[in-house]
Amino acid sequence: MGDGAAGRSGVPWTRRRGISPAYSETLAPWMRMRQQLEYRYRLGLTLERRWERPDEDDDRNVAVFLRQASASVDADLRRLAAAHPYRLSPTEVDALRRIATKPSAVIQLAEYLRLDPSRASRVVTRLEDAGLVTTAAPWSDLRKRRAEATPEGEGVAEQLDAGLDDLARLWLDELDDDTRPAAVRLLAALADLP
Repeated sequence: MGDGAAGRSGVPWTRRRGISPAYSETLAPWMRMRQQLEYRYRLGLTLERRWERPDEDDDRNVAVFLRQASASVDADLRRLAAAHPYRLSPTEVDALRRIATKPSAVIQLAEYLRLDPSRASRVVTRLEDAGLVTTAAPWSDLRKRRAEATPEGEGVAEQLDAGLDDLARLWLDELDDDTRPAAVRLLAALADLP
């Protein structure tokens, strides 16, 4: 369905959403582009949802936008990780990338990922069971396990990094060169909030 085409009910989706016919005409080129992308790349684009967004000028909607952006990023990461036989979660992707660049104790990894130490331990155990990391720990305290990437884990991390480069370009493409660093700094500042 595109260009306001009638759905099962016989009423165009633009009319069901309260979009005027004049405004629908201004959207026609975008809808044709959407159809082409869906056909050519089998993308499931849902441009209609853009009209049901919270007000961008209302600061109270920051939390909504952050949750929506996080869900979108997690979905992209799940698709990226699904290309590998390990079927890693977004958290496991982050953990593996961190361990591949900087071998870490579980407690340090928990701090880096902002997870409870017991959850970080489960993430490391899952990566270890998959053969992507190895751990060594003193017998007295398993939370002090130090995780290091195996050669297989380093290879997977490199592949994930290449995919993340493509995703980062996709996510940041619409930002101009001046806005991009500011957006990244803003996200880092929000992540550092207690």
